[in-house]
Amino acid sequence: LEERLEASTKWYEKVLNNKQSTGDMKARALWNAAWSELTLGDDTSAETRFKSVTEMDNLPPEIKADAWLRLAIIARRGGQETTSRWRAQKSLAIADSAGLARIQDDVRLFLAESAYLKNEYTSALEILEKVREQGYAFFQLKGQVYFDTRQYADAKPFFEKAAAAAPAPDQRNNSLFDLAQALFNLKS
Repeated sequence: LEERLEASTKWYEKVLNNKQSTGDMKARALWNAAWSELTLGDDTSAETRFKSVTEMDNLPPEIKADAWLRLAIIARRGGQETTSRWRAQKSLAIADSAGLARIQDDVRLFLAESAYLKNEYTSALEILEKVREQGYAFFQLKGQVYFDTRQYADAKPFFEKAAAAAPAPDQRNNSLFDLAQALFNLKS
């Protein structure tokens, strides 16, 4: 995988340096290169590229909104909570104005998870109420909030739904383990 991602990044560099590439082609190449670097764990290079994407004109709003969200994720990993929240709000504003439901939900899940990580459980639940597309990440996070606030009966159905919606065996196993813990605590 790493070799393929590095090869992709080199191909994107060719597009960026080609004088015949249109602005849209360059923007998409820059965005894709940033994703490759993010996947490889190179947050510094990815951040530089995503910042460049946000500064480009005439981009489709979904690319710009996604770039701001990725920048928010990178800032949170670096412990920059204020910057992370500001970037997520930029992403949400673009998604709201363009009616990008998937990105709106992605940003809200990110903000809810950020609140959860700071033990701001009420805030996390309030943000989750605004998420329309309820899949694995939504169910798992909501179950975790209820579990961590000792509301095991409320956590149970969300862990069940998360296990059913899990896109990969590791995630399903994680949800089932959390479900088992909730059930154990209900009987204790």
